Amino acid sequence: MTIVTKDVLWKGIIENLSDDFVRFFFKPFVHLIDFGRKFKFLDAELQQLLPDNESMNRHADKLIQVWLKDGTDIWFLIHVEVQGYADPEFAFCMFQYFYRIWEKYQRNVTALAIFTDKNRKYHQAYFEYDFMGTQMRYGFNSYVLMDQTAEVLEADPNAFAAVIEIALKHSLRKNSDAQLMDLKVDLLKKLFQRKIEKKKIMAMLEFLKFFVPFEKSENKRKFEQEIYQITNTKQAMGIQEAILDALQKQNLEKGREEGREEGREEGREEGREEQLVKLVHRLLPMFREQGLENDEIAEYFDIPEEKLLEIIEKMEHSIEDAEKQDHEGNHQD
Repeated sequence: MTIVTKDVLWKGIIENLSDDFVRFFFKPFVHLIDFGRKFKFLDAELQQLLPDNESMNRHADKLIQVWLKDGTDIWFLIHVEVQGYADPEFAFCMFQYFYRIWEKYQRNVTALAIFTDKNRKYHQAYFEYDFMGTQMRYGFNSYVLMDQTAEVLEADPNAFAAVIEIALKHSLRKNSDAQLMDLKVDLLKKLFQRKIEKKKIMAMLEFLKFFVPFEKSENKRKFEQEIYQITNTKQAMGIQEAILDALQKQNLEKGREEGREEGREEGREEGREEQLVKLVHRLLPMFREQGLENDEIAEYFDIPEEKLLEIIEKMEHSIEDAEKQDHEGNHQD
């Protein structure tokens, strides 16, 4: 069964709530940032910097271009550890990213590591080098999920505080499906008690649903019914469709905006196409898990089934090419 991985969820929620994310983790510097200019995500560029690094498959890496009010731009490198395991090379990896980004762009860099596992031994917030009188220390921002308290997060009006609360409460203990249902319903109700925009809540519902999935499919359906009752969503498409439809429109609109900024029809088309491919890549595993057929999935994206199959085929070829390159590299070694 296909599972929506935590790194996919983290990447998605960071991008959907990017303003809240930056305001939450960079509070001392908020007054310097120009939130009137849209953030730009450079994930593809980030992957090209360290294509052979094993850690690329271990973290939800984000590279975000942010403008400051004085007119200069700054690069936020954000690593989110989502798999809960020890990585002794993590701090070195953060340093590698730093000097590669600085070398390529010659711009200021700030970095953040969010540790979601419980092994404090590997929660390093710096990388040190010391050899025969040559010394170096690279420190970066860090945030440890298990050091947070639900009470503080609940009192924080920032939408991303609710995301952290969801992750924290799911991580505190192992849950049976019955306990998990109670937890998710409680978090669901609290979401709607917060003064958060509806489109943000729609994105957060996806995070809440899949961060820790139910064992039994019947409980997934029960929770969707709970969502339907609490949100009072009209039964035009069903709550599952309503959530995904909201995400689809939000992401496709982002593509249109990027296209308009280019000022050319070609730019608009490329912006929409790029966002559509990203959205299919991100949501396809979830659709597969729900057992939906290709024609049904195509309906959600409002594209012909042939177009969907074309995107999926390109995705599969990209994966095959990457695996082939890895195999050839290993064979040469």
